Amino acid sequence: MQNLKTGYTVGAYTCAPSFHQGSAQEESRFWKQLAQMPLVGGVEQPCLDELHPLGDDFLLSHLAPHWHVVLTAIMGTMQKRQVQRDFGLASENEEARVAAVRFMAHIFAKTRKLNDHAGRAVVRAVELHSAPASGVAISGLAASAFLRSLAEIASWDWECPLVVEHCDSRTGIEPRKGFLSLEEEIQVVHAVAADFPQRQIGLCVNWARSVLETHSKDTPLTHIAQCQRAGLLKGLMFSGTAAVGEYGPWTDLHAPFAPFAGARFACPDSLLGVRDATACFQQAPANTLEFAGIKLLAINPHAELAERLGIIEDGVTALSLAAA
Repeated sequence: MQNLKTGYTVGAYTCAPSFHQGSAQEESRFWKQLAQMPLVGGVEQPCLDELHPLGDDFLLSHLAPHWHVVLTAIMGTMQKRQVQRDFGLASENEEARVAAVRFMAHIFAKTRKLNDHAGRAVVRAVELHSAPASGVAISGLAASAFLRSLAEIASWDWECPLVVEHCDSRTGIEPRKGFLSLEEEIQVVHAVAADFPQRQIGLCVNWARSVLETHSKDTPLTHIAQCQRAGLLKGLMFSGTAAVGEYGPWTDLHAPFAPFAGARFACPDSLLGVRDATACFQQAPANTLEFAGIKLLAINPHAELAERLGIIEDGVTALSLAAA
């Protein structure tokens, strides 16, 4: 494994029993066993009304002392778009845009709560997203809206970097999220970073979300290169996708890695292989990033803890092999 100071970041919530309304007892066992995995250095955790489905206190009591946290706004953003379809930081609907900025203020408060509880800067980064209004014709208005939102958010006294996680854009083949293009996001981040030089602002590439944009496994490498040329690459997250099977077709369902030697819970249909992660790390070594990790889904709602934890263990093993 490359010189990752504190291990890989794991979006464990998509494998957790709570993702399928499991019991509190199961959830607690899951987190305690996750903390024993030597390659896991922290978690990517969604921030909804609270930091965990069982409440803030559950998460605070189950964070391993050596872990970091990357807070992500994506789950909350997508849930809120089901109620207010134009909700998003890049929304041309001003009321919906302001609501998305308020949601980021809520996440800002949660970062302070996590750091205060840990007595250190436990939050490694906050991931936010350039969600434009739904079903609106492509124009420069969404990028302008995102610029206004990000500038306001960057004016707050964050204790961690702000990272725009790129999702498949509105110009993609068959948009799933249909957010801004990477080019637009880079322009906005550059402009805001110039106005707030004291603030660390960058971008994160998510393997599956880049593949979904073009249905090509070359796209993540292209996106990594674009972010690097702009001097803005902060993170790499590995989720898989598939053209067929229960994790497909071409969905953002966080398919586990394709089979590799030693894997116990691989996904035969997954397009994400160890070689793909290797190519990414060759282009962007893990020790040059704020964080690198996995977000993989245990799709079976009745999966036992052994499978849920085994998918994560396979995932971090795959990254360790890729980074070697």
